[in-house]
Amino acid sequence: MSQENSSKLLYRLDSRNKITLLISFAPILLLLVFPTSFLLFDGGAKLAMGAVLAAILLYNLFEKLNFRYIAIYEDKIIIAKLFTKTQIARDEVSSCHFKSFPFMPYKVDIITKKERHKRKFYSIDALKLNQSKKICLLVLSTDLHYNI
Repeated sequence: MSQENSSKLLYRLDSRNKITLLISFAPILLLLVFPTSFLLFDGGAKLAMGAVLAAILLYNLFEKLNFRYIAIYEDKIIIAKLFTKTQIARDEVSSCHFKSFPFMPYKVDIITKKERHKRKFYSIDALKLNQSKKICLLVLSTDLHYNI
């Protein structure tokens, strides 16, 4: 029996809606035009500023793409990204909330309790409202017999 199947699986999200994913990419792609326009002009400062801004925006774009699945079990939460798999004990979770900006898909943020004066922060972008509600409810739920 594998480690993931040792407790009861409550919820698993394997993929996100392609349309909401494209909508969440739109502002980043539009902003990426700005630093690339700096790269076309001559001058060292403009070139350096454009390269830094482009790197930041590409990192943000990669973070939105960097998601395989989230699995919520009775005693743990597993967030799998492209190259890593993170396991969080349910009692380590400090808060979970979802938010959205106008005309944008929802985003879930899971924050763990302080460990050596630091909090770990996990984010899942490009979700629908019902997916984000279900994830937050199950992450913060103490009564695990509640059926959704």
